[in-house]
Amino acid sequence: MNRATAVLLVLAGLLAVAVFASRPAPKVTAASAKSTALKQCPGATVGEPTLAYLVTVRTKQGTQKVAVDTATGRATVLQSPVRAVRYGSVIRLRPGAYRRYAKLHAAVWPTVLAALKRANVRNYSIYEKDGYLFSYLEYTGGNYKADMAKMAADPATQRWWSVCMPLQQPLKTRKPGEWWASMKELFHMD
Repeated sequence: MNRATAVLLVLAGLLAVAVFASRPAPKVTAASAKSTALKQCPGATVGEPTLAYLVTVRTKQGTQKVAVDTATGRATVLQSPVRAVRYGSVIRLRPGAYRRYAKLHAAVWPTVLAALKRANVRNYSIYEKDGYLFSYLEYTGGNYKADMAKMAADPATQRWWSVCMPLQQPLKTRKPGEWWASMKELFHMD
């Protein structure tokens, strides 16, 4: 968490305490609060409940939910923002390679999937239409080039690519150094 976000969280906590401290306490007993918490998290142990208010804090990094304990003024982040950068790319399949490529991707090696996760890649899909492959992924890390370089250096990923790349035919219009041609996003809706 950067300093600006931390300052916003503290200010949100102080504001919540100032605004809501004079309001009457909700009609929730300690026993009912514990019961509700245990229903949400079966098998967990629950501490003594305190009166708290939820505050939504919006920053450039995203939205965070913060619980502010009115007795202590302590703010606790309940949801950290995850900012995903979306990437789309395209490549052709070589003639006759569809069945082999589809079979490989029906059972991607677990070591390759683990390397993708370590590289902060999430929500990754590959689609096929008329011999073209369209790739979509979301990157949640802080340094895309460094994470992609680490993934490219991974021995399992290198073996996977050595099996897949002969089945692919890069586009002539791709940028220098690209295998899959990057695409420009024209529209997105959450």
